[in-house]
Amino acid sequence: MNFEIIKPEINKKDFIKLLSTNFPGLKDELNDSLNNGIIHLQMAVLSRYSNKHIENKQFDKIERIIELLLSVIDKVDSETENAIYVSFIENLDFGKLEEKLIEEQLKPRFFKIWEKLNN
Repeated sequence: MNFEIIKPEINKKDFIKLLSTNFPGLKDELNDSLNNGIIHLQMAVLSRYSNKHIENKQFDKIERIIELLLSVIDKVDSETENAIYVSFIENLDFGKLEEKLIEEQLKPRFFKIWEKLNN
């Protein structure tokens, strides 16, 4: 029997750098003394940022965040993947938006997860 060791392509530190580069307004909060190095807290920062854009119906900004996360979700370590699901996706507040619009925003992969975590 052969076992294959799979190493993530993107570690937590590089993932946060990627977020900070793409969303410079979050850099300080992602790396402040309370959140730095705690991926679940860092994903909560991204969730709060996203919820502000959802509230203001700035869906182009949400699309950008989701596209970035979809591009890396299969490349990050399991702890980061879990944080994306539990501390980001689960905490997105779409209020009374229609389910179809929510699915459009989250894309099918994340929508299925959001739906399971919120029901």
